[in-house]
Amino acid sequence: MAKKGITSVLWCIGFRPDYSWIDLDVFDDHGRPVFHRGVCNMPGAYFLGLGWLNTWGSGRFLAVGEDADYLAGCIAAKRQVAQKMVS
Repeated sequence: MAKKGITSVLWCIGFRPDYSWIDLDVFDDHGRPVFHRGVCNMPGAYFLGLGWLNTWGSGRFLAVGEDADYLAGCIAAKRQVAQKMVS
């Protein structure tokens, strides 16, 4: 993963969400993450495995792969843009 520039992956499960340990400006006034299909406005911040990320199955193993593919595509596209800007 490091060869591809991925340095961190957090996988957290539980019965109720607790984002208190995340010190990023990606939450609304009620403490819920703000995103579109898992992509936050803050560069490098993404959410995966939450219910209704994209479909009913997003929070279940049934559809998490589809959401992961989408996020991986978004991350790869942003990385390509960044690399072109540096070149």
